[in-house]
Amino acid sequence: MHLNKRIKKVFQSTKMRALHYRQIYRFERSPLRKKEPLLVYQMGKVGSSTIRRSIAALNLDIYAYHLHYMSGIDYMMNLCRKQSLPLQDHILASIFCKRMLKRARANGTKLNVISLVRDPISKNISQFFQNIEVSYPEFGYPEKVKTLSQEELIAEVIDFFIKNFIHDDPLVWFDVELKQFTNIDVFEETFPHEKGYKIYENELFRILLIRLENLNSCTSEAMDSFLGFKNFTLQSENVSNEKDYAELYQKVKRKIRLPDTYIDKMYSSKMARHFYTASEIEGFKKKWRRAN
Repeated sequence: MHLNKRIKKVFQSTKMRALHYRQIYRFERSPLRKKEPLLVYQMGKVGSSTIRRSIAALNLDIYAYHLHYMSGIDYMMNLCRKQSLPLQDHILASIFCKRMLKRARANGTKLNVISLVRDPISKNISQFFQNIEVSYPEFGYPEKVKTLSQEELIAEVIDFFIKNFIHDDPLVWFDVELKQFTNIDVFEETFPHEKGYKIYENELFRILLIRLENLNSCTSEAMDSFLGFKNFTLQSENVSNEKDYAELYQKVKRKIRLPDTYIDKMYSSKMARHFYTASEIEGFKKKWRRAN
């Protein structure tokens, strides 16, 4: 690498680092931090944006922090820095909430957490599309959209997804993330499939866990039981069908051919067998094997 290119790279990295610290500073000192915290803490693409937006619409003295990971904050910051991107809101929330959890443990303060779960393969495909440009810049999505036919693009997207996406994320998220930071193991108790939600509690946390597949039917009752919110109404947000990649996303879901070994692995997992009935799992398998 030429000297001027190295200098430019170092300068850009330093510039982004300074921007990120300013973002963190402003986030931590916002008047919103004085509101009662509510952590909407879950894996990506499971309906959390809808929950957060719906809580905000109530205009209560509550601030809902939207975050996905607290174990990989440095990785996410470095990824943004390498691509000269500002920190996304969920990363800022992760940084702040990780510090807040430490204070809560020291003070014995109990925190409320809302989490969600979803069919793991649907979640993976949706998250891949949501993050394809930021998480996988090597794929070159913007350029491929311009230069490839749609059939070629679909084929390359599917091939890249199968080979490069971190497919195990939904299978381990509750152990690697939620259990690590709350000391609550959601797998220790039977999940009520028909009800669609369950409340867990220990000395430091209360957690409401909802299945995305039951979101429309059970959330009003769940939010009343958890926080005493009466007649809670969902306000949709971040729906993949409304994104600029919506048409391609739908076509990929129809055309994708997943290996039987992959499908069996996802649905024989502890996570899938805990949150879904045998008949529901068979329905998921049938759905993803339609194209095979």
